Amino acid sequence: MQSLTEIWQSYGNSILVFVKGIALLAFGIYLAFFIRKKIKQLFAKKDEILGHFIAQIIFIGLIILSLITTLGTLGIQTTSIITLLGTIGVAVALGLKNSLSNLASGIMLIILKPFKKNDFVEIGSTAGEIKSVNLFQTTLELPNHTQIIIPNETITKAVITNHANASSKKLKWIIIIESQEELQNIKTIIQNALDSSHQILQSPPKSLKVISTKAQSYTFSLQLWINNQSSQDELLQHFLSALKPHFLTLEINIKE
Repeated sequence: MQSLTEIWQSYGNSILVFVKGIALLAFGIYLAFFIRKKIKQLFAKKDEILGHFIAQIIFIGLIILSLITTLGTLGIQTTSIITLLGTIGVAVALGLKNSLSNLASGIMLIILKPFKKNDFVEIGSTAGEIKSVNLFQTTLELPNHTQIIIPNETITKAVITNHANASSKKLKWIIIIESQEELQNIKTIIQNALDSSHQILQSPPKSLKVISTKAQSYTFSLQLWINNQSSQDELLQHFLSALKPHFLTLEINIKE
């Protein structure tokens, strides 16, 4: 018991300072997570991408501030640490100038808002649905349900086509058919299947072209427009149902 008293008399103040520092760090981390969650909830219905972006920046800032405050509480001179961090920051900035360009481009995307979450866009030659805009990259979901991550700087330099507000969108399909029917009969069957989907299709003309033939195997390129509110899967299922009774082998590939 006497030894514990002696330890407390010798190191009590240091222990209290250490506990205080740990408590401040824990509170800072908790506050960072709490504020990030609240910001996301606040922007969820208005602009989810903007909320996610702001939440990331504030979260990182609060974590850094908590670490510096904790070090100061423990008696460590933070002035020299901040100076060192500044020097390291300059060196890292020079080495990661492309990453900083992506960060600046991310801020531009948030300010200019060329798209929002779930918008269907074309960025250069890549078409997909916007899923998130982070500090350094943007995530798109392609029509085949795979995801692609594009650096923000690449997006700001590319041509962006946003189909979200359009009344229709363009589809490109590659159709591969094996059949003993004559080519003209096959084209007629496909055309009839398209005509039966008139409630989904839009008014711009359909384009059906034969791009290759090989031993009763025919490959067609089909370009058409559908109502933006209509599901591509709905059209695909309707189209397949209309064609399946006529052909033994049928394959439809979505062209990116």
